[in-house]
Amino acid sequence: MHPIKRPLYQESKAVGSAKLDHSGDLLPNPAEYRSIEGALQYLTWTRLDLSYAVNQRATNVLSLQAYSDADWAGCPYDRRSTGGYCIFLGSTLISWSAKKQSSVARSSTKAEYRSLSLTAAELSWIAKLFADIGYKLPSLPVLWCDNISAIALSNNHVFHSRTKHFELDFHYIREQVLNQKLTVKYVCSQDQIADIHTKSLSKQRFLFLSNCLTKCLREIGFEDAFDMFQRMRCESNKKPDEARTVVSTLSACTALKNLELGKQIHDYVKSELKLTTIIGNALLNMYAKCGCLNEGQRIFDEIPSKNVICCTSMVSGSVNCGRLDEAREVFDGSSIKDAVLWTAMINGYVQYNRFDEAVALFQEMQIRRVKGDKFTAVTLPTGCAQSGALEQGKWIHRYIDENGIKIDAVVGTALIEMYAKCGCIDKSLEIFNGLREKDAACWTSIICGLAKNGKASKAVELFSEMIQIGINPDDITLIAVLSACSRGGLVDEGRKFFNSMRKMYEIEPKLEHYACLVDLLGRAGLLDDEEEMIERVPSENNKIMIPLYGALLSACRIPGNVEMGERVAKRLADIESSGSSVHTLFLANTYASADRWEDVTKVRRKMKDLGVRKVPGSSSIEIDGIVHEFIVGDRD
Repeated sequence: MHPIKRPLYQESKAVGSAKLDHSGDLLPNPAEYRSIEGALQYLTWTRLDLSYAVNQRATNVLSLQAYSDADWAGCPYDRRSTGGYCIFLGSTLISWSAKKQSSVARSSTKAEYRSLSLTAAELSWIAKLFADIGYKLPSLPVLWCDNISAIALSNNHVFHSRTKHFELDFHYIREQVLNQKLTVKYVCSQDQIADIHTKSLSKQRFLFLSNCLTKCLREIGFEDAFDMFQRMRCESNKKPDEARTVVSTLSACTALKNLELGKQIHDYVKSELKLTTIIGNALLNMYAKCGCLNEGQRIFDEIPSKNVICCTSMVSGSVNCGRLDEAREVFDGSSIKDAVLWTAMINGYVQYNRFDEAVALFQEMQIRRVKGDKFTAVTLPTGCAQSGALEQGKWIHRYIDENGIKIDAVVGTALIEMYAKCGCIDKSLEIFNGLREKDAACWTSIICGLAKNGKASKAVELFSEMIQIGINPDDITLIAVLSACSRGGLVDEGRKFFNSMRKMYEIEPKLEHYACLVDLLGRAGLLDDEEEMIERVPSENNKIMIPLYGALLSACRIPGNVEMGERVAKRLADIESSGSSVHTLFLANTYASADRWEDVTKVRRKMKDLGVRKVPGSSSIEIDGIVHEFIVGDRD
């Protein structure tokens, strides 16, 4: 094997007459490769920005997926395009190809569509092969493409004259889609796996994929790590290497929340090994993420030489357990503070709605000249959104721009949500439209923001656009669009989206989806339809029906439908536990809307006897960058 020293030169091509330069000397000692592997594993727990992705287990579902792409006019000699594909069964690559197309494509869509056609043919052949051997695929094969025009063409039943020059490819893919042999979906260009066969990698992408190697190593090795550790304990003549066995197994325990095995490893370390900083941090991280912070604190105290990684693990663990003051003590006690540690502490304050302290700490971070990163940029707008601090949110947005932090899909989503919750929906739309890559979270955030700001029609329009370009919604996206329909009184659209959840998106409606539809029907005055919908909600636990019946009872006061209100209140009384009287408050409002004041007095007296008190609402206002909150009864 000849290891490469640098990414592939971007002017060279993987296919065609361009020559490839495979440089690098052969490594005679395989141990050097194992050393590199160990170093990559070490990075997965010393780099907190990588740990989340690394600790996700690979799916075991054997679905069939293909990635197709084309390098339009990529050959510098004849300007023919190179098409390529990768086909996966589950997480295993089973087929791939890279071929120069037979003629010059006059548009990128034509090049992409030719590649799609070849990929679809291979995908269909593999699906038929599985059918012949008796294996039923759990879902339709998915063909991923990063060209929006090609995807729109595959979903368009109208044949245009513009596509006659590749009409065979057009009709073939359309037939496959219409006959439900496969489905074509959108994938971001940065996640287009087929590019490895068609284009050279940029240096940035090369480094990103190098980091992803650690993810593959960990996902393959989790279960094996357990067996390895058990064999290690049985064979007394073998001493484990801390970076390859103990630390790897502890990382697996952390990802799988296997506290029992983690304690066994801890006992082994006590009796057989010396507690080093590396092992100590792995133990600390395992206990903290498994919720055993007291044991993690003991490990932290015993670590001989604490570094910033140990302090970050302790701060994150304390935050996750709700011990913010203890987290701050560890933070203040750390002699070295990097951006990750600062962000972990700031995130803790934001997570528990202590936004003033989060901003103060961020300002101190600037005084210490510690440059924030992408994760800092995501944390702070979230806090501004929670507290409605618009001016501080604008200041953080300026900080992001001035420090060259790229506004990608993740950062953009945080800014969209912040501006939307602060009432600046036009600014949210500006950021959304300026994003080069948009994922499902971006679309969900802007749809939800439009709904909350009274722009229901625009929210529905963007949802339809999202579907048209091939981005499938998740359950949260559907909650957002149903909420938009509810706020805008779009009854027909709301029913259509709700009914399409199972049929089109294979999403089982949850309580939140039913609640949105119930609220929509109630606002429209369709109380009989609302009651019928509640009766159709599948539920083994009656208590989850309380908010649905509460919404129906609240809707009864609008038309003054006392008879239905009394009937629903009785059902709520049967469901609610003793001492809980949500129904009494709603029933009092229903009587008041019908001018039945004697009944209102009786209900209010009952509420007083039961000790039921309404939780007071609050209002907030931002003055000179400071958020002031007021509740009923405040005098200062």
